[in-house]
Amino acid sequence: MTTSLRAPRHAMVVWTDEHALGLDELDAQHRLLFDLTNDLWHHLVRRSARTEVLATLTALERYALSHFSAEETFMRVTCYPHIDAHTAEHAEFIERVSREKTAVMQGHALGFDLLSYLKNWLTEHILRADKDFAHLARACHPELALPADTAGAPGFWRRLRARW
Repeated sequence: MTTSLRAPRHAMVVWTDEHALGLDELDAQHRLLFDLTNDLWHHLVRRSARTEVLATLTALERYALSHFSAEETFMRVTCYPHIDAHTAEHAEFIERVSREKTAVMQGHALGFDLLSYLKNWLTEHILRADKDFAHLARACHPELALPADTAGAPGFWRRLRARW
């Protein structure tokens, strides 16, 4: 992963408690997606070398794939009824990042339109789609409504997956 370029007061997208799902592992992953988006913002502002931009786009693409896999596993084990629509949104995100990465590899500059897309997609997706599945998961599986320090404990997700 790339070295962080973040300066909190110059972030394009800022994590707040409003974004928290109350599921520590997923919240930590969402924070990292915000951080990678801010890294791209700093590349744009600094007019970073193409190699740096590509490294961050690749890190974002790979990390998003890993995160989406974890999130979709969580949805499957909790029997989330809207998983198809949710995974389609994930696929759209990956496709958009992949297209931008290809464009940068072909010599195009990183565009503000991607940063705007990432900011809007991440905040809207978390506040709408992810909050919906987290709420339904806790309503259907009260054992998920654990204190934050317990939910983030090592092995929590492994134990959860093993139960279903």
